[in-house]
Amino acid sequence: ARAYELSPHPDVLFNIGVDYEHIEEWEKAADYFQRYLDERDSPAKDAVEVKARIRKLRAKVPKPPPPEPTTPPPPVEQHPPVAVVDQPPIGIEQPPPPPPVRPDPVWHLGVSYDDAVLVAGFSKSYSSLLAFMSLTTPLKDALKVLAPPYLYSGPSPVASLATVLAGLEVNRRRGDLVRLDVWRKTARVLDAMRTLGIHTPNTSGHPIIEIPLANHEEIDDVGRYLFEHGIYVTMAAYPLAPKSEVGFRIQVTAANGDDEIEELIAVLTSLKERFQLEQLHPVTA
Repeated sequence: ARAYELSPHPDVLFNIGVDYEHIEEWEKAADYFQRYLDERDSPAKDAVEVKARIRKLRAKVPKPPPPEPTTPPPPVEQHPPVAVVDQPPIGIEQPPPPPPVRPDPVWHLGVSYDDAVLVAGFSKSYSSLLAFMSLTTPLKDALKVLAPPYLYSGPSPVASLATVLAGLEVNRRRGDLVRLDVWRKTARVLDAMRTLGIHTPNTSGHPIIEIPLANHEEIDDVGRYLFEHGIYVTMAAYPLAPKSEVGFRIQVTAANGDDEIEELIAVLTSLKERFQLEQLHPVTA
């Protein structure tokens, strides 16, 4: 809630809902996802998925126990025992049992595990060369033979394993707080870009912010200008990227202080005055 006070944007509500979902606070997560839908100026593009997510979360909220009777019930009249058959009445369909609680992306998307391949890398979050894949055994056996990276690569360096172990421990102790801080700083940059009229494809609020150039030929000068003003970014130049997507990518990290975020915004402000950045498209009814 404090993050939303600092940056009252619906995407912040979505991220708070994700955090509550991670710690299994189902009701609070559902409430924040609902606020994400309700407090927007225009309908969310992912409204259908978010509504389905809310329904699943509501189903996980434990029902309160029935109140204990305050007075003893009246005596039950005795009857001869009768046979009881546990079967619904004819013509009434029995509802299916609730699905098991499995908070993983494959279950969430409703797809089959047989066709799913999960690829994860630790380079951004943990500064590690470690990566892994999760897939079915037949596909794993095929990739061992057909994929050159598997054939030619070796085991991860010990240092990479050490950074992952240290990172996982930090994640266990204060991961949610770090992610919330990164989200807040990213929201500050995105809000400033909207004020400046600078376009970005970033609609998720995640801390990777791409800024396209209106004139792809200015990429070298833009990169030099940013570097000389203390801003280190990833450049996407032609032909590595199509001319329509030439630009640069900003990565907000937990190591960035608020003063560095304000410095970045100041440099982006001056950059917009000197170069042709892609402009924010006006919202049409």
